[in-house]
Amino acid sequence: GYESLADELWAITHTWWAHKVHVFCVEQGGLWLKVGQFLSARADALPAQYVNGLSDLQDNVPAIGSEDLQKVVHAELTACGVIDPKNYFNAFENKCLGSASIAQVHKAIVKEGSIEVAVKVKKPGVDALFKLDCLAILYLAHIGRLMDKDVDFVPLAKTFARATGEELDFRFEAESMRRVHHTLVGTRIPLLDRTAAAIEANVWQVEVPAVLRSTKNMILMEYKSGVNVSTMLDGDTYSEAERA
Repeated sequence: GYESLADELWAITHTWWAHKVHVFCVEQGGLWLKVGQFLSARADALPAQYVNGLSDLQDNVPAIGSEDLQKVVHAELTACGVIDPKNYFNAFENKCLGSASIAQVHKAIVKEGSIEVAVKVKKPGVDALFKLDCLAILYLAHIGRLMDKDVDFVPLAKTFARATGEELDFRFEAESMRRVHHTLVGTRIPLLDRTAAAIEANVWQVEVPAVLRSTKNMILMEYKSGVNVSTMLDGDTYSEAERA
């Protein structure tokens, strides 16, 4: 009937626009990638086509090249006091585990101790790009306040700029990771299946990666294998018992 035809047309329209928004966010980078990530998490407010079409902006944004990445890694290791950064790793995977608006993550093996690590590296030029975007938002907020004194987004814009500044400094994130590691490491929690057999056999020991080194632009942490939380919540991939 007409309703099903209308639903199909809306689905096609939403899919088309979701693709356009995705392309725009990737091309503009910076703050617009953050906007795309935010929209992809709003399944409560947006049609599924937008959520699905923008979901890979969470961790599958185009990554920077290996040569540029190695320059950043070597510079940050030097800042950590490493004397010979070029020989710090036994192996370093050029293909990233994930790439988002600010940074990308690579798996590597530290030569000393053969420790598997995850290396989170800030992309070159990100600081300047985000600073420009935040200034643009603050400028627009001031214009909006001049046009209508009852609508004042300036405090919100300032708060966003301050929070973005902290997110761009990985030392804040590293410190939070250290606190979480100290609080949760070794904690054992039962699964939601409350049967005696399940409680006896299936107890999770919380795995929290330890931070080995950190600077403003890089975090070197223990590598822990796992799956994305959104994947765990997907009923088509995991059974209810596994997701519990």
